[in-house]
Amino acid sequence: DYWNKKEYKFDNGDCCGATCKGENCGLGHLKRAFDSLNTSGDGFPNCENPEMVPITIRIKNVTTVNSTIATDDSTSPLLSVKCNSIIYLMVRIDEDMDEKTETIYLPDGADCIFNIRNSTYDRNGWRT
Repeated sequence: DYWNKKEYKFDNGDCCGATCKGENCGLGHLKRAFDSLNTSGDGFPNCENPEMVPITIRIKNVTTVNSTIATDDSTSPLLSVKCNSIIYLMVRIDEDMDEKTETIYLPDGADCIFNIRNSTYDRNGWRT
């Protein structure tokens, strides 16, 4: 990337969550997560900044239950990583990601919340 160089302070916001300015930072930029081709989400896959520290997340023991009610990925668990009020990663988890890793880059000492949210359907087909 043109702006991802030391002389431009490693982009001043285009590629890393900590330096991105604006409302759409990272939205839809993730085209591949956890080495899964069928993935899209929010994140900063091109972050290269020596002031950031790498954090590697490993997905382990993914299991899903087949449902006759829901046929899309709306019931797949949603993984999100939010640090200092910035979403660094948001992606739906699928079985293809089992035993795979994703590395994100954060400011050293960032205050982060890792969250996995599940959606299920009850007997009547209502999403809970």
